Parts: sequence; C-alpha cells; structure tokens
Amino acid sequence: MTLTAGFFGSDYWTDPLMVGDRERERAAVVAATLPDGLPVWVITRFDDARAALDDPRLSKDSAALVKAIQHQLEAAGYGDRNPSGMFGPHVLFSDPPRHTRLRKLLMYAFTTKRVKALEPVFRNMTADLVANLPLHEEVDLISQVAVPLPLAVICELLGVPADAREPLRPLVDAINLNDPATAPAASDQLVGFFTDLIEHKRRKPGDDLVSALIHVDDGQPDKLADDELLGTLFLLLNAGHDTTANLIGNTLRALLQDRRYRWRLVHEHPELIPNVVDEVLRYDSPVRMATHRVVAEPVEYGGITLLPGEIVLISLHSANRDPRQFGEHAAQLDLHRDRHDLRHLGFGYGLHRCLGATLGRMEAEVTIETFARAFPRAVLLDQAELRRRRSPIMNGWDRLPTLLDVGH
Repeated sequence: MTLTAGFFGSDYWTDPLMVGDRERERAAVVAATLPDGLPVWVITRFDDARAALDDPRLSKDSAALVKAIQHQLEAAGYGDRNPSGMFGPHVLFSDPPRHTRLRKLLMYAFTTKRVKALEPVFRNMTADLVANLPLHEEVDLISQVAVPLPLAVICELLGVPADAREPLRPLVDAINLNDPATAPAASDQLVGFFTDLIEHKRRKPGDDLVSALIHVDDGQPDKLADDELLGTLFLLLNAGHDTTANLIGNTLRALLQDRRYRWRLVHEHPELIPNVVDEVLRYDSPVRMATHRVVAEPVEYGGITLLPGEIVLISLHSANRDPRQFGEHAAQLDLHRDRHDLRHLGFGYGLHRCLGATLGRMEAEVTIETFARAFPRAVLLDQAELRRRRSPIMNGWDRLPTLLDVGH
C-alpha cells in the first residue's frame, strides 16, 4: 500500500462525514491504518461499496480474517495480538455455505412473532422513561435515552437478567473503540459473561432467543456449535443495541440541531418519522464502516488491485453521501427525501444485510415519535462542544446534553 488517507487520522474524529466526503472525491479506494495499527483498504464510492458488500472475493470467513489480521499486525511491527471475540464464527463473519446455515438458524429463532412482541414492550419502556426524565435540568440523550432503551430490548430478547445488564455497555464500548490497551480484556470479560449465560440457559431455558438457539425444536435438524453460539451472542449484543443506540442518538441530534424547523416538523407531522429515520440512516449512518473483509483472490476496485490477505473496510458514510448516487445535495439532510428511492447502505447490502433492520427501525421510530410528542420545546445544549465516539466501525455521539422543556 502506498496511498495515504484521512480515515482514522486526527481530523477524522472531529468531522468523519467531511473526511469521508473528501476521501471519496479523492479516490475510490484509499489506504488507512486503524487505531490498533492494522493497515486496511477503504472503499469509498456507492457503486463500488454495494458491489464489495456482496463480493465473494472479499471473504468474511472468521478463521481467514483472524489469520490475516494477525499477519498484517505482525508485519506492521505490532507483534502477536489476538483480535477480539467479535471476530468469532458467527453469521457476520462467515461465507457460504456456513453463512447460509447460520443465517437460517438465526432466522429460525429470530422470528417475526418474537420481534413484533417486543414493540408494545418497547413502547411501554419508552413511555416509562419519558415520564421519569427531569424537565428543567440537563439530560444526556445518549446515556439516559439512546443507550438504555435498545440495551434493555436486546437483553430482553436474549434473556439477560435485569440485574446483570449494567456492565455490558462499557465492555461493548471498549471493544468498539479498538484500543489494544483495553479491548482484549473487555472481550475476555464478555466471553466469560456469555459462557455463564449459555450454561444457565442450558439448565433453565426460558422464552428468549438464547434458549431458542440452544434448545431447537425436534423438527429442526441443525443447531449452533458452542463457538458459533458464543460468536452469535457477541454479534447480537453489539449489533442489537449499539447500532440502534447510534441511530436514535444521530436522529435526535440531527433534528434538535435545527429545532425551529426539523424538530417542530416531526412534532407536527409524525407521519414523516419513518422517512426521517431512513434519511438519517443514509446521511449519518450508525455504522460508519462495514466490518472487516479479507481479500481471498486478487480483485480490482477503483483502479487498485487488492491482493490476497489484505484487509478491506467499506465506508458506508462516504458511499451513502455519494452524489453519483444521491444527487448534488447528497451531503445535505433532506427530511422529505423519498425513502423508497434511497437504496442506501445503512443496513448493509446482500448476504450480510442486517437481520435486525426491522427491529432497529421500530425502536428508532417509536423513540423519536414519543420524544417529539412529549418534548416539543427541547433544546440541544453546547452544540459546538459535541464529540463523536472514536470507534472505527460504529458512529455515535459521546453525549447529547439537552433541556427537555425551556418554557414558551
């Protein structure tokens, strides 16, 4: 790799959208280095990104990825370092035919009925949370709203006891920040947590997803192996709450940033909220980079030949704001943009498109609807001081300090 890029540099964490827009116009494929020292290629443009998301030459096989990542880190002078448990053998890090088998098993347990049953539960959770928020003192919409709501839902889905949920968020944060000083220990702790949960559900199954994945019906001829189950729980916790927390936070921030028009608009026209959520998924995607792929055979993107063993990321941010796909105003948030014409990559594309897209959309729409109705005079504070989390993959805000009612 001889190119350099602004991805993951100091200016990236200040304004990742601007950096992504700049890098996309500079080149279709750019070289970058992750915070842990791993060299990667980043695909920046919409057509290339969509093709790459479903390209079998860019493998998602967990064993191949772990081997390639370790080799690349050693070659870069970082010694023997083990990737986190997120690279386990689950549906996100598998190729067909294993991917086909795992996705089928996950869909068997992740039924439409089970997801639909969560909507009234989530509405009640949101209503209770709203009723207990202080009106005239600062509220952080991230730590007090965007994080606890989807975390409670995914824990409810997985069957995690209420008194065991609090430590999970900082562990997921540590893994997503990709800091070699803290990520390995956090990964080990999550392995221990999920190992204990699995053993508990083996002995005492309940009406939850973990129990359903362990105790398949007699008519189902297959089930997850132990390492596949552990990897799946890593994936579901991370993708099931962190991405949705980011979607809720990013949408609240985008609306409250322009409270006189955007926030007022969703308060007066809640029927627009599904469009609004989809536009935020495009404009400020909760996942900034599609997760790691390893080149399985030589392949060319953007005039660059990617070689076997190299690691590839796909910038959903820059692809979703590509004017070649979304027109000259692609870098602007348009709440009236037709969601059916978007074809954005906010939930991925192809084989690895997000299984929880319907659940995530529901949570975001219910939260925005409830808050816009309850707090039409909310004001976002300290906008110039807001900072995004320094995660290479996830895209969210550290804090969103807000006054929920500032009077007439």
